[in-house]
Order: sequence, then C-alpha cells, then structure tokens
Amino acid sequence: MGNDEWRVGDWFEMVPEELAELEVLFGEQPGGDFEAMLCIQQEDVEYPERDGSLSGPLLPIFKMAPPPQHIVDLISYYLVPGAADITGGPIFSVY
Repeated sequence: MGNDEWRVGDWFEMVPEELAELEVLFGEQPGGDFEAMLCIQQEDVEYPERDGSLSGPLLPIFKMAPPPQHIVDLISYYLVPGAADITGGPIFSVY
C-alpha cells in the first residue's frame, strides 16, 4: 500500500465522550489487486513529509486501540516504507 494517489474526505469533528457516525466508502475494479488504508489528519497539526517518491504528509493510520507488535510487523511488511505512520497519532476509543 502507498503506491497510488491519496483520496481525501471532508473534515469532521469528533467530541470526546460523544458517539460519532463515520462512513467509509471504498470500491474496487475487478481484475487486479485490492489495497486500502485509512489515515487520519488532525486540523492544525503539522506532519512531516513522506519520504522518497511519495508526496504529501506522513499521516497516522486510523486506529481504535494501540496495535500489538505482531500487527505493526504485518502492516510494515506490506506497507510501502514511509507511506503512513503506523504507531503515532490519536487513538479513537469506543469505551
């Protein structure tokens, strides 16, 4: 993941201790591989630039809990190096 263009959604606000409705829409075109990655960008936060031939900010992946090391390792194996921040950024909790 990380070889293709980024698609950016609309800004939305999340308030602590309030439920937020979040819709993620994606599709695929038959006949090829499918990859998806959901990253989050906080307004007014400065992000470092991605490395190499990748352009744009190095955004954290959307997560609802800290990922265990075996998941970080698995994502890292498939992720283009420098495409996204796997462990940094906010954690959105449902409890």
